[in-house]
Amino acid sequence: MTKNLSKKTRKFIIAAVIIVVIAVAAIVTCYFIFRNNEPKLVYKTLDEVIAEAPDVLDNEYDNIKLSDGISIDDVPKELYTFTTTIDTPLETAKKFTVDMTNRANTLFQVTENDLHINVGDDVFEFMGMSSLIPYEENEYTDEIYNVKCDGGGSFMLMCPYLIENAYIYGLREKYYVLGQDDISDVSYSVFGEQYAAQDAVDYAASVFDKYKDLLVMDHENMECKPTYLIIAKNQAPGDYENDYSYIVRYTYSYKGVDIHTGGSSLFYDYPFRYPPTFLDIVVTEPDKFALIDNCGLLEGLKAEKIEDEYVTLESALDRASYKLAPKFVQNITDIDIVYVPKQTQQLDDEGHAIQVDSEITFRPMWRLTTDIDKSNEHFMPQGRYLFIDMVTGEFVLYDDNTVRALTEDAIKEAKKKKEDTANYFN
Repeated sequence: MTKNLSKKTRKFIIAAVIIVVIAVAAIVTCYFIFRNNEPKLVYKTLDEVIAEAPDVLDNEYDNIKLSDGISIDDVPKELYTFTTTIDTPLETAKKFTVDMTNRANTLFQVTENDLHINVGDDVFEFMGMSSLIPYEENEYTDEIYNVKCDGGGSFMLMCPYLIENAYIYGLREKYYVLGQDDISDVSYSVFGEQYAAQDAVDYAASVFDKYKDLLVMDHENMECKPTYLIIAKNQAPGDYENDYSYIVRYTYSYKGVDIHTGGSSLFYDYPFRYPPTFLDIVVTEPDKFALIDNCGLLEGLKAEKIEDEYVTLESALDRASYKLAPKFVQNITDIDIVYVPKQTQQLDDEGHAIQVDSEITFRPMWRLTTDIDKSNEHFMPQGRYLFIDMVTGEFVLYDDNTVRALTEDAIKEAKKKKEDTANYFN
């Protein structure tokens, strides 16, 4: 009896081991089969991608929702990738600063010897300052302009008096899309008097024309046009703290495709960063500008027509849906194609940038505009943007609050933090 029981026990153990082995094998097999169940990227010609877009917009997705009325309009006939460099030769920067300073001021003339030069690690900076410019803040007038130009391809032309009295303390409250929104009846008190928004836009256009040859690279395929009117509430103490400033934002496009990075600031997806590309003309007194802020001079542009086939909109949306965790359901309000500038950078052990590549690459991407973030709904841009590279399928989510790119790892990290917080209070 004992011997028979022993045989049964052995058979049971063997059967159990076999079952366990089979189960483990099944699990491993399923793992290898389904571990890469990320939606595959589908490539088609641009004509095919655009033609099928209306049907794609009727689809349903797990972690994103498409608003009614979305359409793909004004699509390009061909797409490019192009590069430029932010390195500005020393002599070129000197000449630019002198020319801009002299054109902005009628009280004096500046030479290269008058420039105030700061030199750092691989960075130089010029201030167009002369001994004729008063250095005491209370001596500034609205007739004095300084020029700041650095080796990064951007510059500022500023009136310290007007900036100190208004713009530097400005709280951006609202924006209008020029050419779409009606601003005919929009008017604010600016520097103590009522000033119509349209007058500010027209004045900014005259400023742009005056400095255009210094502001914008002369390239037949590049366009810089007024796109947004931003309303900023003055916060400076004094007589004008309840007044407003107008910020007319010019944006760039290449052969009709907008160049856009999502927000006002540089944002990061280490080891990459996405520099802003726009030009602001700030009007803080009727028919006087306080600041021209040009982010991203597109010098030495080299363009190349790219692949004949691109990531389809359907596979881009599938990828976005897959990448977003269930708690990150997003309502997509608009879809378009834009160029997004991208740089590489080297980081130290603490994650700080120690070297930034001087070359910027612009790639065509699907841009999905979302309305997930309503914390500052009156300021452009609203919410967050999802970008999907039309060639590589790379996925980047731009968060206007954190000024960083929320990649897949960052999304997982954010989800974990939410879960840890919920567990802590439960």
